[in-house]
Amino acid sequence: MKKKLVLITSLSILACSSISFAQEPASSAQELDNPDFTIKPNQVRIINIRVGQGDATLIQGPAPIGKMFGRRRVSVLFDAGNRSGLNGGKILRKVLDEYGVKELDYMIVSHDDADHIGGIIAGDSHGTSFILGMDGTPGCGKKKPGTNEYNTKLNWIDPYVQPDKSKIGKCDDLKVLNWVDYGESNMRDNQGIRKYNAMANSMGERITLDKGTLDNFVINLGGKATMTAYASNGWVRGPKIGEEDEIQDIKVNSPNERSIAFLVSHGTFDYLITGDLIGKQGLSCKDGRWTTRSYPSTDAKMEELLGKAIKKSGRKVEVLHVGHHGADNASSKEFLDLVKPNIAIISAGNGNTHEHPKNHVLKRLYDANVYQIIQTSMGTTEFNIHNELRHRQAVYQGDVIIHSDGKRYNISTSRAYVNDKSSLGEPYRMTLDDAIRIAEAKKSDAADKQECET
Repeated sequence: MKKKLVLITSLSILACSSISFAQEPASSAQELDNPDFTIKPNQVRIINIRVGQGDATLIQGPAPIGKMFGRRRVSVLFDAGNRSGLNGGKILRKVLDEYGVKELDYMIVSHDDADHIGGIIAGDSHGTSFILGMDGTPGCGKKKPGTNEYNTKLNWIDPYVQPDKSKIGKCDDLKVLNWVDYGESNMRDNQGIRKYNAMANSMGERITLDKGTLDNFVINLGGKATMTAYASNGWVRGPKIGEEDEIQDIKVNSPNERSIAFLVSHGTFDYLITGDLIGKQGLSCKDGRWTTRSYPSTDAKMEELLGKAIKKSGRKVEVLHVGHHGADNASSKEFLDLVKPNIAIISAGNGNTHEHPKNHVLKRLYDANVYQIIQTSMGTTEFNIHNELRHRQAVYQGDVIIHSDGKRYNISTSRAYVNDKSSLGEPYRMTLDDAIRIAEAKKSDAADKQECET
């Protein structure tokens, strides 16, 4: 009991936490003294937005210089959070306003799950769209006579489904110049997805990433920074590595397997984001032991193929946005061995019913020598987290923000929620002494046999 009390009282709130790293291999990540977190003109900024049980990430390129001086940074939103009660649209509008984003150069949707498109769609059970502004209607809204309420059914061809193309994008609407997804014909058919497709077809250009377009699709973020498409709809970028890595005949059976993945690169800094891309198997707790279990309907090994493509490119992943919110069918050992990230960021909601992030995913990240596992929220793990693993875990309870000038990168947080509580105590932040101690500790095969119910 005394040990437990010492652990809890040693934890610290991360309302203003920040860390800074030099560009070094994962096994020797170095935390820097006195980092400066004011964004510089030559830096990319990546904001892993806290949207609860969902995903949304804002990526901004370096500031234009020379003849381009005075123009804004390129802004890309990767996924759009959840719908309705989880308020993806409201959260995104607030964050985009905070960073002065009035138009998006690219809106990338990794796949058509509700917790990735929810902030785009609107009406009835789908909540608020961040695109439509405060009046909740395409274009210029009008208040109902004698009230301060807006008529949210104005300027729709079909209310809350099909916006009027001649109206959307005006007044307080946020403009989207390009939409990127894996194609309407590859999506499921339900009300939320129909609303997304109607929105994506109403404003800007729509780009489908598939076999014919994936290999050549790169977003220029400015200042030699890029976002390179690496996976979409069951296809992986680049030539085949060998017969054993043949991907042309791989069959994908789920939206997760179809997920789009991008690599953000600036100098020697690389950030990999994969939506809900998954691997072949995960782990489950059975009879007090971790055991593997397969997913016959999602057996395409897309995550591992992506890892091979990244490795073949010669790029080194500094930061990995962990796939599928830390679910057990993502972040396989094979994938982590290929990409070897320094830092892992997980977006999952407090109290989520999926028990994300899974304990064994955290353990796989630990075993892969990830220097720190950073979560936007506490999440809901299945069992108590082993103390040694928790030493690598940092729960920010806010947006996780990365700045990089291409040589080094900083990680900090914003929008902390002071009322967040956890049965595990306040969030823990690993010290450099802890990192050195863990890195030098000799690993034991017994760790793999740890009982999962304690």
